[in-house]
Amino acid sequence: RATSGQIVFSGRDITHTRPDLITKMGVARTFQNIRLFRAMTALENVVVGRAMGVLHGAFDPRFADWPHLYFYVSAAWLGAQRPIFAWLGPAAPYLGVRLLGAILGTATVVVVYLLGRRAYGQAAGLLAALFLALAFLHVRDSHFATIDVPLTLAVTVVLYLAVMLMETGTGKAGILTAAALGIAAGVKYNGALALAGIAAAVGSRPSARSVRTLAAVGLQVLAIALIGLVVFAVTSPFLMIDFARFQSSLGYIFQHLAAPSSPEIGWIRLVRLGLWYGLDPPLFLLGLVGVTSSSLANPLMPRRDAANAG
Repeated sequence: RATSGQIVFSGRDITHTRPDLITKMGVARTFQNIRLFRAMTALENVVVGRAMGVLHGAFDPRFADWPHLYFYVSAAWLGAQRPIFAWLGPAAPYLGVRLLGAILGTATVVVVYLLGRRAYGQAAGLLAALFLALAFLHVRDSHFATIDVPLTLAVTVVLYLAVMLMETGTGKAGILTAAALGIAAGVKYNGALALAGIAAAVGSRPSARSVRTLAAVGLQVLAIALIGLVVFAVTSPFLMIDFARFQSSLGYIFQHLAAPSSPEIGWIRLVRLGLWYGLDPPLFLLGLVGVTSSSLANPLMPRRDAANAG
């Protein structure tokens, strides 16, 4: 019990609130001499703590540094595992969300293969999947209950659907791509940057190469962005309800990235240090070669040539 002072969480005085009610708000307490969560990272404590709060009825995470979709997904996953919590002990929620991360990380390797095969052929798909399975950042983060691996899976699905949209141009493909974009942004805000890949895919269609159709391409990309925004709002509704918190958190994120406070923070240092050492130089350089070559070639052309030859 606090002997003096005040404890405030998300603008609410919880100084004399019962421990069980504090837990439902997504706050976990431990003592220094026990260190229950010593093997868990700070980011895992955020994800699992918010997920447990949702599981206990606190549907508003009262947190806007990240969107809320993965909190809800993790809560649903943990809800399905509650019957075995007693067997796993106090660390059960962390182990459960870590297991979910491992599953999603493995699924990402599969989706990368499907994307590479669809866009550039069997060999490209196999190599891409192999390199991802060996990438240090992906392997490491797949072991933890964080949101970067789910984001990677969501963005990869967006790119796969964008290639499908480029091939077919159907309304169904457009809606699926837009929904996947909203889900990617709902996992982490920078998932919205996948819109650039969608725009490149739509603009790469042979029918989009005349000046007359540029306006139509722009409208299609805008429609996809708007549908994605709706999906984002639906999957993180409390960001829209408490828009001031949402706006404040976004401002903090941009300020944090623009003003480096450690070697890993900042737009330039993220590329120069994070990707260079995180992927390891060979994979980073191969990635640059792949991005450059794919930007110069239309992935549809080899497949169409092969089809015509057949």
